[in-house]
Amino acid sequence: MSFAKEVIKNRKAKSLTQEMLAEQSNLSIRTIQRIESGEVNPRLSTIKLICSVLDFEYCENPKKPKKKLAYIFAAAVAVLLIIPFLIISFDTESVSEEGSSSVETTIKTAQITEFILKASLKELKETDFDILNQVFEGNEPDTEITIGFELEGAAFLGDSKIEAFTFKEKGPASKLKSMIQTMQKALSKLEPVPEESQNSL
Repeated sequence: MSFAKEVIKNRKAKSLTQEMLAEQSNLSIRTIQRIESGEVNPRLSTIKLICSVLDFEYCENPKKPKKKLAYIFAAAVAVLLIIPFLIISFDTESVSEEGSSSVETTIKTAQITEFILKASLKELKETDFDILNQVFEGNEPDTEITIGFELEGAAFLGDSKIEAFTFKEKGPASKLKSMIQTMQKALSKLEPVPEESQNSL
């Protein structure tokens, strides 16, 4: 049985309305409606909240589309971290009478200090932002970095529909973990626009 049908069955068995379930699970009524209609594949954290309220277990994880953004991150890391910048400086004063010269080669690893991901809300919510640890691993702990995301398309922020949203968080590289958590909290406040509403635009 699909998760949507399980939620409907167990919610009605407990004589709960969608509004009551939303309140007790600390989710929006819009989220409950979309889950029960099968419009969205809820995240594991959302499934756990609903199962806890309705007191049932759900073992079959809903199928999710492949996370294309993981490949985008991987490509960025490969290009920016694996390929170093080569700075070659010639010590012209060390040229000897025999015509030999010394060449001082310095290799500096590329350091990224800002990473802003521009994508749709669906793609952003499917992204594993922990991969940012790899993106910024070449920085010193006190290096100031910036992470964030830029929303492509419309979304709901509370009861308000927004057409654009940009989030940026700055801080030292040593605080990256807490910065990622802050960004994820900001992202969790955004809800997708129902398909029918998008078609009416």
